[in-house]
Amino acid sequence: MNTQYPSSGNPAPKKTKRKKYLSWFLEIILVIVILLGIRTWQQHGMMSGQAPEILLEDISGHQVKLSDYQGKPLLLHFWATWCKFCEFEESWINEIEKDWQVLSIATLSSGSEAEIRDYMQRHNITHWQTIIDKDNRLAAQYGITVMPSTFVIDSKGEIRFKEVGLTTPWGWKLRLWLTDLIDG
Repeated sequence: MNTQYPSSGNPAPKKTKRKKYLSWFLEIILVIVILLGIRTWQQHGMMSGQAPEILLEDISGHQVKLSDYQGKPLLLHFWATWCKFCEFEESWINEIEKDWQVLSIATLSSGSEAEIRDYMQRHNITHWQTIIDKDNRLAAQYGITVMPSTFVIDSKGEIRFKEVGLTTPWGWKLRLWLTDLIDG
């Protein structure tokens, strides 16, 4: 059966195009909903509310207290040496640190203190204030199950945002800026 279209226009091909675009739109919405669901599931159990105090030594031997960071938003970043996303984000953390406070936590699964120091030296991570979570107590306390995991903590020590996996520097900057704006 041969279908012929009137010479005054081709309505059938327009309908097909619309259906195609609608189908793409619905597929994109479905993918976004699935990704948001996965991220929400990954964040389940992560700390919210008032951030617990941290009182440990950093990799340089200096005493670190979370309360020392009050007054300006803080990016609290949990990472591991084996994590490729963490490695990918290193330059972004360097960029963030130029304008915002950053405290990084190298988790127990990264290896020994010597292995973490070696990793940081090889990757030219010399200026981050880094705590080694030797017994995984901090990761457990903050509910970390995915690497990397990042918190934005406001000037009063309240967790405002939490994120797992790869995040862009613009996403972090926006969250830090919003936190600063809300605190202002």
